[in-house]
Amino acid sequence: MANQASVTSMPRASTILGALEAVRNVHAAVLVGLVFITTALVFALFGYLANLGGGIVVAALGGLLVFLISVYGSSAVGYMLMTDAKGAAPLSIAEALLLSLRTTHRWLAVMLLALLVFVLFALVLLLILVVCKIPFLGPVLYAVVLPVATLATAAFIAALYFVVMPLSFPAVWAGDTAMQAVAKLWAIVRQRLVQVVVLVLLLALLSLVIGGVIALFTLAALGIVGTLSAVLLPTGGGIGGLMSGMMMGAGREGAGYLIAGGIGSAIVFAIVTIVPFLILLRGYCLIYLEVIQGIDFSAAEAQLKSKMDNLQRQAREAQERAREKTQAPVPASAPRETPGAAPTAGPAAPAATKCPQCGAGVSSDDAFCGGCGAKLR
Repeated sequence: MANQASVTSMPRASTILGALEAVRNVHAAVLVGLVFITTALVFALFGYLANLGGGIVVAALGGLLVFLISVYGSSAVGYMLMTDAKGAAPLSIAEALLLSLRTTHRWLAVMLLALLVFVLFALVLLLILVVCKIPFLGPVLYAVVLPVATLATAAFIAALYFVVMPLSFPAVWAGDTAMQAVAKLWAIVRQRLVQVVVLVLLLALLSLVIGGVIALFTLAALGIVGTLSAVLLPTGGGIGGLMSGMMMGAGREGAGYLIAGGIGSAIVFAIVTIVPFLILLRGYCLIYLEVIQGIDFSAAEAQLKSKMDNLQRQAREAQERAREKTQAPVPASAPRETPGAAPTAGPAAPAATKCPQCGAGVSSDDAFCGGCGAKLR
């Protein structure tokens, strides 16, 4: 009898087929359409401004806005689909957008950390290859380093592509902070990497098949409608005339119909794109909820917190050492006299031993000189 761990680690078909339920979420589909339209309008606007003389600065600003709209809009859609996947009360579009604005920076932090880890991994790999440049011993080391480094790099790329990229967003949508998301993704990589790879591949295949079938039927329908439109409307005759008219612009007869046909065709292709996009997002939510079952994340979170605390302590210690090195030594202060205090008296002068008048010897107790009688005190 298989144990519970092995049963839990097996991918279930319901996890993938459940992604098809995304097409029933009308509010999420509407929000995806709004995101696509807004992204296209911003892209076109800033492209036009860049061509007018805005240059690379305007183009870069437009690219940044397109990225932010795409990320925050997709995150709002993801919140709606995650709520649906968990069986909770559905979110409105406004609620999903507010959640996205408040929390999507967590995903950006996870992606930044993943980029830093990738850079560190590449630096370590370069350092190992530099060691392989040692004369005589280098080729021997390289014979071992090459297969080990190749397999490690392949595992690292698989972890990024199949775990970090598709599941980092669902971790945030489920309510995790950036550090909690990183800890959970690391635990998933260590314990459920094969399961996640299988599920993501099956989801991608399902989305590709569904999208291809929809595109096939949509193109066939567009051909029929376009042909009938070209026969009945002044679009230039035939489906070829309709398509060429949309490419040529408004100079032909029935320019209004051609422009309307172009807009309508764009809407059709946008709808075709929305469906597989929703399937992917809901599928990622279901995969995340599936693979986190049975994993104790407390140890991973504690380990990550300990490492972060160590890094912060080391950074503070390095900062203190740098401050101590740059700080100039303070010279010793000279002793100060208290204002109004009397100066300290010097040592007492030695007592006289000779008479100042005749020079005869006297003692310190004599009041008069014994030779001349001169008064000494």
